[in-house]
Amino acid sequence: MRISLMMAILAATIISCTKKATEEPTETLIFQSGFEPNTTGVPDEAIEIFTGTDASKATNSSWDNLNEHPNIGQFNIQYEGGNTRQRFAQLVPDPTNADNTVLAFWLDSANVTNDQGQYYKGRIQANVYQNTGLTELYIKVRMYLHPDINLLKNADPANDWLTLFEFWNNAPWLDPANPFRITINLVKDNTGPVTDLYFGVHGQIRVTEKKWENQWNEVNTAIGAPIGQWVTTEIYFKEGDQNLGKFKFVVTPQGGSPVTVFDITNSTHHPNGPDENGLSEFNPMKLYTSKGVIDYIRSQNGTLQVYWDDFELWKSKKL
Repeated sequence: MRISLMMAILAATIISCTKKATEEPTETLIFQSGFEPNTTGVPDEAIEIFTGTDASKATNSSWDNLNEHPNIGQFNIQYEGGNTRQRFAQLVPDPTNADNTVLAFWLDSANVTNDQGQYYKGRIQANVYQNTGLTELYIKVRMYLHPDINLLKNADPANDWLTLFEFWNNAPWLDPANPFRITINLVKDNTGPVTDLYFGVHGQIRVTEKKWENQWNEVNTAIGAPIGQWVTTEIYFKEGDQNLGKFKFVVTPQGGSPVTVFDITNSTHHPNGPDENGLSEFNPMKLYTSKGVIDYIRSQNGTLQVYWDDFELWKSKKL
């Protein structure tokens, strides 16, 4: 009788421990900022590093503490070359509300050179790099696609490379054998004039140094990208294979209702692994495209610009 009771207690303990080990982790707000006063970007003319604490948010709004978070390596702004006549990130007044401060990405000419020293593409991006344990991630950020982007509707070629967000699971500069990325682009789907630009997303593996291959790819032509208005974007990533991996993208135009643009169940890491090591690198705000796209907008007396506001980063929060 005593032995039977001990065995029952032992069995209950094993079940309890197993349950705790398999429970989903609690969602955690890692960081949030609205880029309001007390947020400082240096240098002023082309921000590379943020410091200070955004007093408009109640908690988790210290840029200085963000890089000390156990899951986060570092946050910075990267350009990959060029000068302030070509590109910059700055804290500026909201184009629709001068009392609100936002982060502007401004890209007037290509700032990245090839091996021959010729400018061939443009890049401004927020880096969240050298992270650990981010196998399930949620990002929320407001985005304003400047009306000058509408000029692309009349460009002659189709284009699927104007990157706004990118996620690296085994980044090529860290794991040359098994790089995998998920990219959200603004897409011009046809040659000649079009009515709308669309959001596109793909999951890709790198097959050579300069060639990437789609593992999956979607363009949502049922929903035109909101341009010239603020839209709240939400992104959910969960690492897994083709049956368990999840990637979701939802947009909510200001004053409107949420619209699910993509809800994908598919592999979110390289098929050859390593498995479940999380997003060590990602770009939650990005402006990256070809010289041709940048030059076309400038030729029509415009400049390629995107504004960002109210950035939130969560671990293990679902969408």
